[in-house]
Amino acid sequence: MSPGDQARIFAAMALLGAALGLGYDALALLRRALALRRFGTALLDLLFGVLCAAGITLTALILRVNPFRWYVFAGAAAGLAIYFATIGTFVRIVLRFLQNRVGRFNFREGKTPK
Repeated sequence: MSPGDQARIFAAMALLGAALGLGYDALALLRRALALRRFGTALLDLLFGVLCAAGITLTALILRVNPFRWYVFAGAAAGLAIYFATIGTFVRIVLRFLQNRVGRFNFREGKTPK
């Protein structure tokens, strides 16, 4: 595989990593909205791990990367890191703002706070 192909795959995996970062923030919002405790949080973390594995596998299959190379995982990790260091901060601020403006809806008790 040429260095250009490796760079293209690395960039695609970085985009996947950024998308996974957005998914992580969405799951964190769901965790807060449902007021999940330890077990529920563990289930959502497990779901995130499954999504990461499935995303990397499907992207690698589409890009015809066989076998997995180090730059596949490095690209996904770099995408996550870049997401959390840049736009992820803004996304979390917006989500917290919206959550505070709308108010927390507790699905467990079926009522909204006053």
